Amino acid sequence: MGDAETGRPGEFRRVAPSPRRPLAAPQMRLDIFLKLSRLVPRRTLAQQMCEAGVVKVNGLRAKSAHEVRAADLLSIRQRGRITTVRVLIVPSKPPSKREAPSLYETISVESIEI
Repeated sequence: MGDAETGRPGEFRRVAPSPRRPLAAPQMRLDIFLKLSRLVPRRTLAQQMCEAGVVKVNGLRAKSAHEVRAADLLSIRQRGRITTVRVLIVPSKPPSKREAPSLYETISVESIEI
């Protein structure tokens, strides 16, 4: 009997869950990570810096769409210095201003001559 004949709402069959692959490490676009971690004040500035080649991920120039993962090394050249940080956590939601520095560990800050 169908729904129209009985006047009862339709019944849904439960489908067995599909086998899932193991959870991958969280990832985030480089420009978004730079903004959320407050290493760069605005996402558009982070994008411009990536396109200019002043941001490196694990020693290689990276575009703004590059996926950042925990344990990646980021090198950012700005205002006469090179800041190298290690990504500790890739957040699933935007962190508070107080939590932002906990996303990374500062490895070094080097002054450079322009």
